[in-house]
Amino acid sequence: MVRPNVLVVILGSLLGIAQCTNYYTVTAPGTIRSNTPYNVSVTTHNSDKPIKCKIDITGPDYTDSQTVEVEPHTTQIVQFNVPKIPSDDNEYKIKVEGSGGAEFKEESVLRVAKKYNSVLIQTDKALYKPGDLVRYRVLVLDSATRPAKITSPIDIQITDGKQNIIKQLKNIQLTTGVFSDEIQLSELPVLGKWKINVDIDGETRDKEFGVEEYVLPKFEVIVDAEKHAYFEDGKIRATIRAKYTYGKPVKGTAEVTVAPKHSYMFASGAAIQGETKKTVPIDGKAPVEFELLFDRKNDWDKQMTVTAVVEEKLTGNKQNGSADVTVHRDKYEIRGEDISYTFEPGKPVTFKVKVIQKDGTPVRDSKQPLKVSISRGYNEPNTNETEHQLDENGEAAFSLTFPDIEFVSLIGKYGNVESHFAHLRKHTEVLNPPRPFFPPHDEQTPLKAQIKTDKPSLDKDVEVEVTSSKELDHISYQIIGKGNILKSDIIKDLPDKKRHTFTVKPTIEMVPNAHLYIQSIKDGELLWSETIMDLGENLKNQIKIETAEEVKPGEDVNIKVKTSPNSFVGLLGVDQSVLLLKQGNDLSKNDIFSELRSYEGYTHYSRYGSPGNQAGVVTFTNANYTLPPPLDNIMAISLTSWQDSAVNDGSVEVNVEMDSENNDIEETELSLINVREKFTENWIWIDFRDSQYDPTE
Repeated sequence: MVRPNVLVVILGSLLGIAQCTNYYTVTAPGTIRSNTPYNVSVTTHNSDKPIKCKIDITGPDYTDSQTVEVEPHTTQIVQFNVPKIPSDDNEYKIKVEGSGGAEFKEESVLRVAKKYNSVLIQTDKALYKPGDLVRYRVLVLDSATRPAKITSPIDIQITDGKQNIIKQLKNIQLTTGVFSDEIQLSELPVLGKWKINVDIDGETRDKEFGVEEYVLPKFEVIVDAEKHAYFEDGKIRATIRAKYTYGKPVKGTAEVTVAPKHSYMFASGAAIQGETKKTVPIDGKAPVEFELLFDRKNDWDKQMTVTAVVEEKLTGNKQNGSADVTVHRDKYEIRGEDISYTFEPGKPVTFKVKVIQKDGTPVRDSKQPLKVSISRGYNEPNTNETEHQLDENGEAAFSLTFPDIEFVSLIGKYGNVESHFAHLRKHTEVLNPPRPFFPPHDEQTPLKAQIKTDKPSLDKDVEVEVTSSKELDHISYQIIGKGNILKSDIIKDLPDKKRHTFTVKPTIEMVPNAHLYIQSIKDGELLWSETIMDLGENLKNQIKIETAEEVKPGEDVNIKVKTSPNSFVGLLGVDQSVLLLKQGNDLSKNDIFSELRSYEGYTHYSRYGSPGNQAGVVTFTNANYTLPPPLDNIMAISLTSWQDSAVNDGSVEVNVEMDSENNDIEETELSLINVREKFTENWIWIDFRDSQYDPTE
């Protein structure tokens, strides 16, 4: 009586599996963000019926639901317009429910991101004297560096060094995302660190500036040191340069010190006390050299700092400068390029190995070969050593065949440098098998995506190549930028079933980088690959400034600014000595792109290696896939395996007059020269809107 029931259950299960042919993937960002669209991609794979998908966003302060019907072999993006939600809420979920071609019901927890706009604050100086005028700008931008759409009040508060409120502004109005203002310091202000605080609906951003009595430095000190030094050389070399702000050399003495950058890093031998010091004469520049002894067997790479204090001969005034030097234990680095992580016994595997110096330049040596040997595990001897010549790019290409073993590690040796550059396991039919040493994020087998365009940028299409060890009839992909899905597409009827190339047009939302997440479903298995499309640190709206390199006191300075039409332009000009005194007031390129990178999205406690995890998205699907082992298992494997727009569209000209006074001096030919006596520290602070447009400019 029992056996027939068992057979019925088994046959019913098999029939159910056979009928489940309509596959889907629903891709959703793992992070939800206030006042920002939340895009969900729904894709149908290998289906013959439309799939209706209901998507719910649920949480304590925001709930929304949308339903979309997706035709076979297509993809759609469903957009949710998320309002302001408290950043401390972590109870948001996305729920997806399918009907029609496929029935499913799944959900995932969402992270709530605090950041939904960027507040940048600029002052005209980093340090002020009593009685100075403090000028500042506040920029409020969205994640694409456009003026942010702010509906909440923006408040500004300025406090002095004792936290007294000196100025308070409520509900300020932005002009093209910018607010400019100033505050006059009294002759007896509170000295110390002052602060500008910007509050937008409870989210705050601060900028500090100093108020002190000071004398501007008249010269600067630059330490021009080799960035990379080596244990075997035992020397650190540097050139100390000192010049006045008007370019003339400084005469005096330079006290130069070499010391570990961090206190826990100490050198042996000549630097047994932790630092070495020399005093040398200087006339504009002075070369110095230090001999340091390092123990290559027991020491590792060290960060050292070269500091120079230059004392001016005539006045005794002192200025200092410094530079960091990395002292390397090894002179070379051996890297595997596009290395496979699996092998099939008896079949050759091709390798490309590159030998580079620590500064990134390739080693060009046709005489000394790269030696490659094989290790089968911890404490196992290296065997089968082969030699390979390097080409002009410092590369060696070769093929190796391995016997029927489970694991193999390849060791490269060049000079006295020895390094493991590849770790391979025997190939299995399991998708995405466990792999040691965290392979690159675009290295998923049997599907792999690669960016083929050299140095991608906003102004050109990016070529993407997808390769597969299995024959595919389609691929789908999503582009994820700043935690949101920007594009979703499906490519059908591939002419080459194992290799396909397509192009992507970058947008400003993808700067500085975006994730490319590619999937396909073959025989009920989800294949996927993830890679990063790095577009570099360039923005859509460019600016160009043209001016004379040198002018005489009293002459006008003509400045031509070229940028896109209707741009808001803010100019700042300061004396060079102000920058020598202290920096940090201006907006640097690093500040802007650090802000853009802070919008990266993440998933909520997602398992390492799950589909879309590195791109910060969650994937719902009825296809099968195999996850890599948990992180602790991978670490165990690793430890066991390891032996050792148009720029010229608009133009504006700005005239700035330099301060000068006519002075009576001796009646010589020099009496015609105007001598500058007023040394204004900050001499340009201008805001204007470029409304001109000249297509021939």
